[in-house]
Amino acid sequence: MKAVFTACLALVTVCISLFFAADALYVGLFASPAELARYPWGTESGWSYLSRRHYMASGLGTALLVCLPLLLVLALQRMRWRWSRH
Repeated sequence: MKAVFTACLALVTVCISLFFAADALYVGLFASPAELARYPWGTESGWSYLSRRHYMASGLGTALLVCLPLLLVLALQRMRWRWSRH
């Protein structure tokens, strides 16, 4: 059961994290000014678009934050495995 939970958590985490990272890298590195003019920045929610670098940094930061629960679960499982061996 733990393996299934970890696999599901890993799959969801990787998919969400890749979405945020890919979007951030695309906007930060490859988006043209014409495309940026019609890109959905979330301004309807009150967010402001500051710059391409800011958007890329916040997207990559969000991708990292999404990975933290998975890293925590994996670290706890590794510690339990080490403790059970001694």
